[in-house]
Amino acid sequence: MLTFCQLLLIASVKTTRPAVYDAPVLQQLETTRNAQQQLLNLWQHRKTKLDQCFQLRLFEQDCEKMFDWILHNRDVFQETYVEIGHNYAIAKNLQEEHQRFAITSRNVCVNINRILAVAARLYEGNHYAAAHIRTLAA
Repeated sequence: MLTFCQLLLIASVKTTRPAVYDAPVLQQLETTRNAQQQLLNLWQHRKTKLDQCFQLRLFEQDCEKMFDWILHNRDVFQETYVEIGHNYAIAKNLQEEHQRFAITSRNVCVNINRILAVAARLYEGNHYAAAHIRTLAA
């Protein structure tokens, strides 16, 4: 399909040149249009890959934050989970700390489920790094 500019060019060529030149001009216009379409396709492919790269980096950052939180808090929890306190005040303080930890853990669980949902969406969306995403989510 010819654009308006291409049609104007053809019309001007027809009025100023003999009909012998119409075929090469039309062929050159078609070649230009094909090259333009190919460039557009390449640009769209590159943009899709760039978008996927951005999504992958965000996913990796989220995973890293969750792994760091789990590793850090696992050690803290293992050091303190057996303590019961030597008096009521210490026991009450430990109980409050445990309740805060439980709330934070539930929030982290929600975040992990969100990250896993993102992983599934990226994997199912034929992401170029689907195998890497699956490995991180496993």
